[in-house]
Amino acid sequence: VGIIGGSIAGCATAALLHRAGHDVLVFERSESDLVSRGAGIVTLTAAWQDMVAQGLIDADLPACRADFFRFVTRGSGTGQQRWLGDVQMSFTLLNWAHLYQRLRRRVPDDLYRSDAAVARVEPTPHGTTLHLLPGGALDFDLVVCADGYRSLGRALLDPGAAPVYRGMVLWRGLLPERDIRVDALDGCDLLRPVYQGGHGVAYYIPGPGQSPERGKRLLMWGYYLQVPESALASVLVDDQERQQSSSVPFGKVHPEVRAGLESRLAGLLPRLLFELVRQSGNSSIQAIYSVVPRSYARDRLCLVGDAGTVFPPFTGSGVLRAVASATSLTDALADAPAVDDALRRWSEAQLQVAAQVVPIAEGIERSSVFGMPDLTTMPATATNDWMSAAFPGLVVTLPGV
Repeated sequence: VGIIGGSIAGCATAALLHRAGHDVLVFERSESDLVSRGAGIVTLTAAWQDMVAQGLIDADLPACRADFFRFVTRGSGTGQQRWLGDVQMSFTLLNWAHLYQRLRRRVPDDLYRSDAAVARVEPTPHGTTLHLLPGGALDFDLVVCADGYRSLGRALLDPGAAPVYRGMVLWRGLLPERDIRVDALDGCDLLRPVYQGGHGVAYYIPGPGQSPERGKRLLMWGYYLQVPESALASVLVDDQERQQSSSVPFGKVHPEVRAGLESRLAGLLPRLLFELVRQSGNSSIQAIYSVVPRSYARDRLCLVGDAGTVFPPFTGSGVLRAVASATSLTDALADAPAVDDALRRWSEAQLQVAAQVVPIAEGIERSSVFGMPDLTTMPATATNDWMSAAFPGLVVTLPGV
């Protein structure tokens, strides 16, 4: 099995298939370590525990916990933080770099090739050939594309499945807890600020020393802001004046772009949360796209992670979805005597999963971004009704109730 992409989806796939007895080889085009590519991950604790139970991740991986997430907005005329309510759910908060490092260790070094770019994927009668840069080719019985949202494999399986820009970007930042003068989260581990036209999140993750202890953590924040497609290119410019296609890496946001985003958030966030944004010198910008292909496998070629389905991050952890698809692929290959039949059934199952997520993603987009009301001036009874309607079936603690 050849695996294109050596990030979390690729490493999870390689680790699972290698453990199941398959011969795997990973091709990662980057020549450097990938630990700086991500930031924080929020996942339901039950999903995290399932990964641990599978033996994919050690239970001692550093993590922070949250038993609820708190909704806040900017108080009308005051700039102070206004509490809207708490929603009871159990979350595990992870550092992307730590998760990647653990998964990478599950893949033996001789099965992982860095600085190995794939130029072309060629289906053959009995397998798939990978053509490499600067030259050479290798044949495989099966190729798994884990190469992100602009996947080479998706272009072959479904040429019409191009990523669709959703009209928004996610601006994210990291700040060492030791540099925070006032606890803007007020003792809460997972905060959800909301504002007219968008929403955000702020939470703690283990710091560089992999410690989840207070004072040694990192604070992660992220805010969705609407950006018309006609203006997107002007936002995706790094600090060296280079145009980026879909995201600006951490620490590379152009000063003028940063100033523009700050000015937009200044009147939307509670004052203390906005100060965290101003303090953070390390931030990134991600343009939000979505895509669902019509097939996840054909001709001994299949798609996992963002190479297959791309949803906005507010639908849930894409990392966990990638691991889930890698797990189900491994199980499918083990359970079916014929590879082609296993891939067909696995692809159909992936389509069913995606079909369940699409209406959820569209609903959150409508209600929590483009249709997010201005809650700052709403009376408590109206905001209580909004919170209750947004989370039916969950335990919600509301002001005055």
